[in-house]
Amino acid sequence: MARVRVPARSNGASPVSRRKKRSKRRWTAYAWVLLLLIPSVIFAGRWWLSQATWIYPSLGVTIPRGYGAVGIDVSRWNGRIHWPDVRSGSVRPAFVWIKATEGLKLNDPQYSRNRKGASEAGLVSGAYHYFHPSLDPLRQAQHCWKSADLSPGDLPPVLDLEIDGGLSDPDLVRSVQVWLDEMSRLCQCHPVIYTNRHFYKRVLRENFPDYTIWIAAYDESSLPLIQEDARILFWQFAQTGRVNGIREATDLNVFAGDTAALQTWLNSSWAA
Repeated sequence: MARVRVPARSNGASPVSRRKKRSKRRWTAYAWVLLLLIPSVIFAGRWWLSQATWIYPSLGVTIPRGYGAVGIDVSRWNGRIHWPDVRSGSVRPAFVWIKATEGLKLNDPQYSRNRKGASEAGLVSGAYHYFHPSLDPLRQAQHCWKSADLSPGDLPPVLDLEIDGGLSDPDLVRSVQVWLDEMSRLCQCHPVIYTNRHFYKRVLRENFPDYTIWIAAYDESSLPLIQEDARILFWQFAQTGRVNGIREATDLNVFAGDTAALQTWLNSSWAA
């Protein structure tokens, strides 16, 4: 008697269907791995930016550890800036200080345009005042505040100290202090002092303990000075930077922290 073959039981799924299910499970596993891996990569990248010492492209400048937010400062001398291009190159600034005023009456003709363009480009911006110590510091502060049109969320106003106006050191300190006091009253914030190494050593090192310092210094011998004074949070390390959208050479700066730390500092400056 011939044996009758009984077909094997099937679970209803074809070989093609089983392969699709296995492939789906595999891709689901990959997706979970990526979801777990991406935050780790972001965290590691942020840590590296905050810790690594790096060389600025084309300038050969060594940036000390912890300086993770890059910025620029501009004035009429930088020409007509095409702000949509500023963040599209190798230099991608997070902040910009813009010259607003000088002395008792001068206004930078590019200030309003630069402020609007910087804001539309997504940069945190603020204003600086080129200080003439021999002129009335009270009126200079009022002139700057009226023209700069700053508010919480902007970078705080800056006193740019590069000349002494023929004043003695004690008189220079008094003149700067009057400007800082009046500006603090007007903006209800902590202004910043910008200077170079000469005036830092001459009058800032032993004065103005409660104010943030932004210093211009362009060689490696400046690093110990910058890192030893906790007030120095901004370092202008080059005058010859090339930035997309700006035809002229541009000042380059770094902040002593990443962009999150910059925002924290900014908020605390306006919460004075």
